[in-house]
Amino acid sequence: MFQCSRVLLVLLALAVPAGSVTASDGRPAVRFVADNIPKFRAKNEMIERYGERYDVFHDQLIGRNRAGEDLPCSTQILNEVGWWIKYTEDHEAVERRLADLAESLETENADQSFARVQSPEDGSWGGCYEPWFFRAWNSVDPLREILLSGQRPEHPLKFLREVGTPEALSERLRSLIVSRPAVDGRNNRKELNLTVTGLGQLLWLPLFEGIVSETVPRKTLGDAMIKVLDEEWQDPETGYWGAWYETDGGRIVKTEDLSITFHIVSYRSGDVRLRQKLIETLFATRERPYPYGWQDRGRQNTHHTYDVVRIIQLVWPDLDAYRRARARAEVIIILARALRIALQPDGSFDPAPYNSVAEAFYFGVSLLDTAGYFDREKRFWGPNWEFEGRSRTRAQIIARLEELDSDAPMAKAALRKLRNSPE
Repeated sequence: MFQCSRVLLVLLALAVPAGSVTASDGRPAVRFVADNIPKFRAKNEMIERYGERYDVFHDQLIGRNRAGEDLPCSTQILNEVGWWIKYTEDHEAVERRLADLAESLETENADQSFARVQSPEDGSWGGCYEPWFFRAWNSVDPLREILLSGQRPEHPLKFLREVGTPEALSERLRSLIVSRPAVDGRNNRKELNLTVTGLGQLLWLPLFEGIVSETVPRKTLGDAMIKVLDEEWQDPETGYWGAWYETDGGRIVKTEDLSITFHIVSYRSGDVRLRQKLIETLFATRERPYPYGWQDRGRQNTHHTYDVVRIIQLVWPDLDAYRRARARAEVIIILARALRIALQPDGSFDPAPYNSVAEAFYFGVSLLDTAGYFDREKRFWGPNWEFEGRSRTRAQIIARLEELDSDAPMAKAALRKLRNSPE
């Protein structure tokens, strides 16, 4: 995941163009290239130091996943380590968590199911994550599976009391929106994105209304979150949301973030302001690198393109004939690339961009499902085609998921979407 030319990393770290944010040692903590895309000195240095070790663990974990091992604790630690490396300068935390990761992988076929058990202390899921925002985000999918099965969680969702008042929630969001890497060495983008992703679902999606309201004032919190997002954070020039960065002179540089914007638009079912500007920004950022555009290391992976298709689906009623034609062409290209590149001949999905095989299945299936590949009734963009090999592809993916036999919520969700689609 972190493979990159060492020479390139050194050159990026040494470059000091205009528009940079300077750290106390005089070197730029962050610089901005075309379209206000930030490049972080610390990230380059951390990847240079830890990237190879991370990649070895990543490849080992994916390989063992493919061989049938279910390793949720190792996956959680790997996710967290990636965040420490790419978004902080905390070497002690990286070393400590890499050691934890190595220990978690020492025993083959170890039972790591404890990592999916709800905590009796705070009611969260994700026992191998340390930061609160990871556990809050990770709690959504297992809670969804429990509720969809007609059951209730064993313990109250006490972890939500961390943001249990409108003031606490609003202040947490405000503290994350603006990063000051020259001051504290932190890029808040990942924490901001996962906080919005987790809380957005729990506070806005109807499925969670009853259970969340038992612990915190859900509607009040949901309204407070929308108020910050709409009145303080959404960029009126682009319609997008994204991480902001403060420069030396106090200037705020705003970024357009596909992932953050997708989560907000999706969990609010498209009920957001500035939809016309938002769709124009979506098209305009097509060739930029993720998360500031659609591209991932020269290819479109199914996670990012699922975000694109879902946004198009939700704003489709607002599009005129020209924009619908453009959107339709993009969806066709995305589908063709997914079926040719991401989907493997045996019905699995390329796991290289992900930290688990279940994650690869989830985003691959979600993209095909949202684009109407399996079900014509979902093909919001038209036309009423019958995709050659659709039934065979569906059966192959189901067979691979059943062979995986994973308790991972993402694997269960992918299988549910497939079984709910026409044969």
